[in-house]
Amino acid sequence: MRATTSFAAILALVATAHTGAAHAEPDAPAADRAPTVDHTPLSRAKGGRPISLEVRVDADWRVDRLVLHARRSGDAEYTDVPFERRESGTYQALVPAVLVGEPGFEYAIDSLGRDGVARAHFASTAEPHRVVVQGRTDIQTQAMRLAAFDGHRSQMRVGGGLTAYGARRVDVFDPFAEGERDPAAETDALSDRYWLLQAEYLYRPLRLIHDFRFGVVVMRAHVPSVDGEALVAGDAPGINYGYSELTLEPHRWFTLGLRLVAGANEQGFVGGAGAVARIGSIERTHLAIGVEGISDLGTRTDVRFHWTTLERFPMALGIEFTDWPGGDDSPLAANLAYDLGYRVTNDLTLMARLGTANRAASLAVGWQGGLEMRYGF
Repeated sequence: MRATTSFAAILALVATAHTGAAHAEPDAPAADRAPTVDHTPLSRAKGGRPISLEVRVDADWRVDRLVLHARRSGDAEYTDVPFERRESGTYQALVPAVLVGEPGFEYAIDSLGRDGVARAHFASTAEPHRVVVQGRTDIQTQAMRLAAFDGHRSQMRVGGGLTAYGARRVDVFDPFAEGERDPAAETDALSDRYWLLQAEYLYRPLRLIHDFRFGVVVMRAHVPSVDGEALVAGDAPGINYGYSELTLEPHRWFTLGLRLVAGANEQGFVGGAGAVARIGSIERTHLAIGVEGISDLGTRTDVRFHWTTLERFPMALGIEFTDWPGGDDSPLAANLAYDLGYRVTNDLTLMARLGTANRAASLAVGWQGGLEMRYGF
């Protein structure tokens, strides 16, 4: 009886164990685990540079491709960037710098398994994760710069001007020299003068090379000269020359333009060089300091402040120190001028200049004037 009971108890235990085993979940083999991704979301970033995103993948042997989908906030299309495995065992993908700009970018992470199953691991392309960005991308900055020029990368500029100095004594350069004023020893009013015509083409890459330009100038002048203490009939020197200028922008608030000049006059070939530094926003308010020297013509230094307080009325005020057009044969002059422009359309701007022209030996103040047209496209 006891043996029968013991045998029955053993059978009952075996049956119970078998039933429990039938209902328990067995441990899945490692080869059957679905891949998972461990990622710490990014919330903020600095604009203008690529962003590295790093993840850890469990059961990565089941992943055929792990992809980052990224786009600028507001864009419709995503840029797909594949994750690459690093020696540390983690996976890394770079958000391109072109996408990392204000106000932010969005991203999601998914994979395609070796079994052909697509899995979303972090956010989704329908509901992406957003990252707030402070700072602009190079493309955003360039677009803003271009917008300041009304979208014009090219500009044509044509204009002309006349500078006429007042009468001066021909025997000395000092207008305050002692002695009575002798009209016979003075030049005629406005006999010291020159005019010029200019045409220029400019193109703006808006990068380290901010712009480059090419221009041609035609100048004619009437310069009284002195032979001892007698007035010699004034000559009419002329010069035709061309120039090329490259403007570099090493800093947002500083540009440096370098100019080469080549031309000809009655004596033959003439050459020269120049430079201009601009401090401030070149498309808005800035101070420009330029120097230029051309053989047989002379040198000039120009200091001019440009501003656009009124949107459609660009202005400038400056002074020029020069011995043009006679070089060492002409006294130094200080010419003060005011420029006022009007933007007729977003493409066309007209500029006018009015000012004084005064030699160091002048007995009277002369004047200068000019007109210019700028067309952007």
